[in-house]
Amino acid sequence: SKEKEKESKNVSENIIKEYYKKKTYNIFPSIGKKNSNLILTEFIDYNCGYCKKTLSTITKLLKEVNSIKIVFVDYPILSETSELAARAVLAAEKQKKYFSYHSILLENKKPITKEFLISSAESLNLNLKVFNKDLESEEIKNKIRLNIKLAQSLKIRGTPTFIIGNNILPGAYDYNKLKEIILNNI
Repeated sequence: SKEKEKESKNVSENIIKEYYKKKTYNIFPSIGKKNSNLILTEFIDYNCGYCKKTLSTITKLLKEVNSIKIVFVDYPILSETSELAARAVLAAEKQKKYFSYHSILLENKKPITKEFLISSAESLNLNLKVFNKDLESEEIKNKIRLNIKLAQSLKIRGTPTFIIGNNILPGAYDYNKLKEIILNNI
């Protein structure tokens, strides 16, 4: 019904307002300008073909829109290996290598395995002992649970999904479209 739709839209808007007001975005990995108010948030799953396509868009936005901060919310919904990959990228973040690891995962064309996740960590010279420990840590598992809770509270059902301003944009937007929406939010 129209009423129900309006109600859930209001709930989402309030959650997004809180997200900015409380600066919740600061708990997630990000790239770009640290203290910017221009924030693009991407919900991502490393088994998602369309997410892979967003890597070049994100990289280009970073170059072209110099005031942007891009925030990543790992939202593993497609399979068990999605959850494993999300834990791995958050383990890499603890060694300050989030975006490099994130990029390796998105450029990967093969199925995600534990061996692949470990060899990717190795290729970035991460401390493997620490990486393996973090991979299994409750702290990181909890982070992912909270990510999922946030996504569900915003009724985000798929990846990639972007948030810019108060707009929730499901699907892989191409560079020009996304840039236009971002510039309208400055």
